[in-house]
Parts: sequence; structure tokens; C-alpha cells
Amino acid sequence: MRFGSVVSVVLLAACASGTSGSGAAPAPAGQTVRIVGGNGTNAVRVNNVDVSHSNTLPFAPDKVWLALPAVFDSIGVPATTIDPAKRLIGNPTFKVRSRIKSTPLSRYIDCGTGGQIGPNADTYDVVLSVFVEARAGEEGGTILTTSVDAVGRPATYAQEYSQCRSKGLLETRLLELLQARLR
Repeated sequence: MRFGSVVSVVLLAACASGTSGSGAAPAPAGQTVRIVGGNGTNAVRVNNVDVSHSNTLPFAPDKVWLALPAVFDSIGVPATTIDPAKRLIGNPTFKVRSRIKSTPLSRYIDCGTGGQIGPNADTYDVVLSVFVEARAGEEGGTILTTSVDAVGRPATYAQEYSQCRSKGLLETRLLELLQARLR
């Protein structure tokens, strides 16, 4: 099985397991998932945290949905998952190193700091999971939910993937570009 397919399953499963209904036992703090593939075994530490941001927009969901592919293109994240029925668009396994378009990756995510070399996000092999869902809101508006999650590992030597954290700026940038397109 390809590494990207496995990571997408792991990340999507982590997102799904991060929520619990009322009265249910709380989700565990996190888990380590081992990935076996052609390049050996890797492990990804998956923390169960809510990585989504919601905003209400005064535009019809269909109008928002039609603008989203261009927004993903503008930001530099290829949309590989497009589900019109759910109005869900994204990429579960966007592999990137150093920059998204001309923006340093460390502006968007935090993978720690590597001493004198600066933010790890700028030198790590990173796998981003980026999704946006547009749901009908009140009075014809749209509830836009954006989710960004990432794992990374050093590019120059073998090490397991570790969880990175979104700084919330990629979500904000996606929203800004979308609002500019809708005006």
C-alpha cells in the first residue's frame, strides 16, 4: 500500500476519533500508529485534538462551493478530494517541503525548532491534510469549516513522523481568499 494512502487513512481516522457524543467516554489523548510500506516502517503520533475552524459567511452555500476550487489553487494546495454532495474539498496527503508556493511552511505550521537551523517546518518533509466543508447556515448563509493537520519528519535522516500543529494562518488565508472571490 502506498504511504500517502495510509497517511490519509490515519489522519482521517484521527479526525473522526477526536469527537465524542455527549455521555460518551472522552477520546484518548493520542496514539502512535505504525505504517509499514516499501520504505520500511514509520510511526505517526496522532493526537486527538480539534483542528477545525468554523466561520459563518453571508453567501449561499452553492456560491461558496463553486469558489472553493479556485481558492485551493490560489493557495497552492491541490484539491484531490472533491465531494459535491457534502460540499467537501481538500487534500488528505499533500506532501510539501519548505514552502507552499512562496510562503515558508513555518508560517502555517509548527513542527518545533531545530536549534540553530530555525523552524523544523521549513526543513522537514511534511504531509498536510487540508479540508474545507461548506454547510448551509441560517438565513441562506454558509457555515465554512476548515481543517488543517500535519505530520513531519527530518528530510535528511530516518526518523518517525511526528505531529505538527497548525498556527491557524492557513485557515485564515483560505478564508480571506474565499471572501475576496465572493465579493
